[in-house]
Amino acid sequence: MSSFAKGGFYYTITALHPEVTGSCLFVKVHYPDGKVTHFIVDCGMFQEADYIQLNNQQLPFCSSKISFALITHNHADHNGRLPVLAKEGFKGKVYCTEFTKKVMYHSLMDDYKIMMSNAKNKKQKVMYNESDIDEVMARTEGCEYEETIYLDERIKATFLDNGHLPGAAMILVQISYYGEKSFNILFTGDYKAKSMWREIAEIPEWVKELPKDIVMESTYGYMNTSEVEYHYEEDIPQIIARGKSIVQFTYAQERAQTFLYKIKKMQDYGLIPTYLPIYIDGSLAQFFTKVMQNYTDIDFLPKNVTLVDKYNRPEVAMGYEQKIIITTSGMADHGPAQTYVPKLISRPDFVFYFPGYVSPSSLGYRIMHSDDGIIKIGKDTYEIWVEIYSTGEFSSHAKCDELIDLLRKLGNIKTIMINHGQIESQYMLKDKIITEKIGKRVEVLSGHTITIGQWGLLKLMGAKLYNIRAPKKEKLHEKKCGMRNPHSKKRRTVYSVKRH
Repeated sequence: MSSFAKGGFYYTITALHPEVTGSCLFVKVHYPDGKVTHFIVDCGMFQEADYIQLNNQQLPFCSSKISFALITHNHADHNGRLPVLAKEGFKGKVYCTEFTKKVMYHSLMDDYKIMMSNAKNKKQKVMYNESDIDEVMARTEGCEYEETIYLDERIKATFLDNGHLPGAAMILVQISYYGEKSFNILFTGDYKAKSMWREIAEIPEWVKELPKDIVMESTYGYMNTSEVEYHYEEDIPQIIARGKSIVQFTYAQERAQTFLYKIKKMQDYGLIPTYLPIYIDGSLAQFFTKVMQNYTDIDFLPKNVTLVDKYNRPEVAMGYEQKIIITTSGMADHGPAQTYVPKLISRPDFVFYFPGYVSPSSLGYRIMHSDDGIIKIGKDTYEIWVEIYSTGEFSSHAKCDELIDLLRKLGNIKTIMINHGQIESQYMLKDKIITEKIGKRVEVLSGHTITIGQWGLLKLMGAKLYNIRAPKKEKLHEKKCGMRNPHSKKRRTVYSVKRH
């Protein structure tokens, strides 16, 4: 009897995100007794220029029918729309790791402040309110790594260690029904094999032995680790030796602490002077710095560090002493960066250093790619006299060869479903997996609904879930050939701004 027939046992899975951000995987489990269970893995905010308008649309499912939500890690593109889920009637539980639960409220509140600022200054829509964040946290339960929890009488989940960032997890979901073979689905989330902060546990043997379907990210599925160029630890001492100050733009969680650690090592090796003032700005970055001091045994704070707030920020920004300022946000759009950029962008004694990929819609992108050395910020126009640097070496995503290595370690694989990557990256990773002969079936999940039954993949359908215009093909081609690869050795890491 077909799994689609009445009384069949199968599940369908849909990627509700076209490419990278806005991660949300919608799963429907159909049981032989006619019962249907709905759940989601992640509920993220869209941050790409091509898709950011989707944040203003209703979630493309009935939130009140969702039994539970599983969250892989604490990044806005994976949990930023949980308050929307609550606002729309979700009454289930949210499950994540204990660390993610510990820090998620602070991140969601930071997202809320940005949303309210955008509503005031850019006339953008207010999607939820503070009470919705409170509702999310009241429904959130933290789990330990390798702890198996029952989500209902037929579904259980195990959170597996992941080096993407502190608290990140791969999630194994096991679905059973009496007399039928169980479904085992492993969601990688954003994945990285190693972490500089602690040892990442190996995948348990019992997980490797399970026959399972894999839902895998593909953010950097188009490149290998050998293509990453490492130059940050050379750049900083050279910049300081030339007498220039640095504004190091950063993301608050994990990345800011990584920069502090790198600067400390430079001090320890005598590459930069210990008397050089180091400032860290941004309330969320400072919060995560305190959290990380309790999380890791690594002493990552350099000498001569000062926390910046609204009272000493003007002095830090306008002073002429040589210094390093580490400030949110990574793309210079939000946080104290909004103060530093206008005040310092015309000063030739400063370097602006970007931590990695910058969205084409961001202020950082406009600074890096100004054609005439002029930039408009708000109502004011500025000449760009700072030097501009960028690096991609700190990405916390696995590259193609690392993803292939993960699949080999996972052992008994049936279907591999690829998502969370730019479209061409997803297809490039698919081709590589097929070439390596891993798994029985490999498909791109984004833009599709896949149905899997007892004997494997049964159906692949296109899924149009949002009212959206797809990016133009020529734009995708342009990004694939150039700006889509922020790590490529062919890409310049020092930007010279043209002047007419």
